[in-house]
Amino acid sequence: MAWSDYFLAGGIAFAFIIVTFLLLIFMPKPKSYFDIDDVAPELNILTQDEYFTSIKNELTEWVTNTEENSNLHIIHYANDTLVDSQLIPNTFDILQTIPDIASVFVAKVNKKTEITQRKGSADYANNTLRCILPISISGEKKSGIWNDGETKLFVEKELIIHDDSRPNSVFNKHKRKDTILLIIDVERPSRYPAGIALENHDVLF
Repeated sequence: MAWSDYFLAGGIAFAFIIVTFLLLIFMPKPKSYFDIDDVAPELNILTQDEYFTSIKNELTEWVTNTEENSNLHIIHYANDTLVDSQLIPNTFDILQTIPDIASVFVAKVNKKTEITQRKGSADYANNTLRCILPISISGEKKSGIWNDGETKLFVEKELIIHDDSRPNSVFNKHKRKDTILLIIDVERPSRYPAGIALENHDVLF
């Protein structure tokens, strides 16, 4: 092979490396978090003062009166109602006004806790987006969610919607107080690509 051929091959390889490098830098990163008004504006009703106060009081009492070791309280999953509506009647009434809900549950993130990094189950998370409503936080800048490299801190009454099919983890660094979250999975709008989870499992949170 002539020297000119080596130079040509080397030039092509170098150009390929440069193009790949530029694509990695400038290619838009897949979305981990979404705008609530774009995905499910109906959920904004949950943050209105009169509704939020009712939900917070009701769910906090419900969680407090449940077993100490329980950190997951399922309200509704896969078209099945899993808790007596009379235990949280106001919350039930409000949720009934929101369309396209796939599941609803309440999670207690205990003090000094970081939940192991995970992805949602492929058969479920790939077709939904997850909305988190912090109803009681342990303290300012003490708890939040990490999703695929980006962290958002929980602020009471501020909705966060994210892609549960991507690697994510929830944490609470407070030494004495728990954080309580209302979590709602909604149908993923068709304009967004399906999620990336590959494995099916039964771990909801």
